[in-house]
Amino acid sequence: MRRIFIYNLFLVILAFCWVSSVYAQNRNSLPRVIVMTDAETDDRCSMVHFLLHANDMQVDAIIQTNSCFQKRGWSYE
Repeated sequence: MRRIFIYNLFLVILAFCWVSSVYAQNRNSLPRVIVMTDAETDDRCSMVHFLLHANDMQVDAIIQTNSCFQKRGWSYE
C-alpha cells in the first residue's frame, strides 16, 4: 500500500513538473495586462473574477485607486 502511494505521488510530481515547464515556455506568448480598480463592492467582485482567470495572462500590475465617490480614502463597506 505504501509503495503504491509513493509511486502515485511520484507520478503526480512528475506531471506537475512537466506542466509547469510547458507553461514557463509559453509564458512569453501570454498577453500582458495592467489592471486599475477601486475598492468598491462591484469592483471587488470583478477583481475576484479576474484573479480566477489570471493564469491565462501575464499580470504586470494591479493598481488600486480611489473613485470620485471615495473622497476621504478607501471604501470597505
